[in-house]
Amino acid sequence: CVGENLTYCDETGLSTNTQYTRKVVAYNANGNSDYSGNTSRYTFMSVPTISYGGNKTDTSIDLQSSEAINGSQMYFDCTGEGCDTGINEWVSATLDTATGLTSNTAYDFRVKSRNGDNIETAYSTVASFYTLASVPTITLEALGPSSISVSSSLNAIGQGSSALYFDCTGTGCNEGINEWITETSDTVTSLSPNTEYTFAVKARNYDGTETLYSSTQSIYTLPDTPILTAGTITSTQIGLTSSLPNIEVGTSGLYFDCTGTGCDTGINEWIKDTSDTSTGLSPNTQYTFVVKGRNAQSVETVNSQSLNIYTLASVPTISADTVSTNSISFTIGNVANLTEGNSGVYIDCLSTNCDSGINEWVQTTSDVAIGLVPNSEYQFRIKARNASGTETAYSDSITVYT
Repeated sequence: CVGENLTYCDETGLSTNTQYTRKVVAYNANGNSDYSGNTSRYTFMSVPTISYGGNKTDTSIDLQSSEAINGSQMYFDCTGEGCDTGINEWVSATLDTATGLTSNTAYDFRVKSRNGDNIETAYSTVASFYTLASVPTITLEALGPSSISVSSSLNAIGQGSSALYFDCTGTGCNEGINEWITETSDTVTSLSPNTEYTFAVKARNYDGTETLYSSTQSIYTLPDTPILTAGTITSTQIGLTSSLPNIEVGTSGLYFDCTGTGCDTGINEWIKDTSDTSTGLSPNTQYTFVVKGRNAQSVETVNSQSLNIYTLASVPTISADTVSTNSISFTIGNVANLTEGNSGVYIDCLSTNCDSGINEWVQTTSDVAIGLVPNSEYQFRIKARNASGTETAYSDSITVYT
């Protein structure tokens, strides 16, 4: 710069963040002064720009500034709270990483620069970036024989593209799931009872970037509440049957139970079979039974509907008590609960013309055959039936003379 009465000089066309050295000389009509001492200054930095640095996790984001020039330094800053870990210091690089962040969360960043004289620029415009979602974990709950609840968690779910995706790793088990949802739980339906299913979940963040799948978790559906039916019945035993899918797997089993007292011998334990027998029972007596099941992970059903069953009557005994010329009185033994329901005894004469007064079901322990012929031989037998109407075989016959 040359001119009269100058106190400063504006120079243009200089390079960014470049040191320039200047000195000055004064002159008048009598000549020039000596040169001043040298003075050096750096030109300013332009205000930098900020962009995504190309890598991020659920807790960190890489930040990229525009080009550094001649050793200029950058200062990355988060405008919010608790998000400056790893940054907020002058660095001699154009890449820095903010750490200690929360998953699937938006953060606002800016950057400034300084030149060789440590003169800072203004901050850049603010840029917002989302962290990735964390790989979620999955929780399972068996709701019933055909459904399972799957659940997880995701910060800021429902914002932007943030969502969860539940998946069954097998076949035929994705009814109700296999889609991105903005809820933290979903229900798988149309499953089979007491069957193991394996699930995983993945997430995506606000920007739609997906995580890997979680580790898998497995669970069994519940069994259906079993149905109880009667098997073989005798005068002292009652057979019980039911069913349970995959009863051989894990701790699966059935538990037959008598709701009364003194009737649990032979049952009242978890078994891996579909039938069991209650023993030590009394003839022609009603007992009430239920059954419950459990799945391979020991989750039990409620009790089935109760089933009322009578044991069979014992084969009764018969003896001639009073004998006359034309009648025989009988005493009947080995009968129980004779007056309940359809219980009864039936005396039959094997001879001819000897059924008057008998040959019918009665609920008494005595009966009389009448209209007999004096000094004649007759053979009699007896059978019984229980309260449900199920008959016994006939007893051995007895021979009686009038």
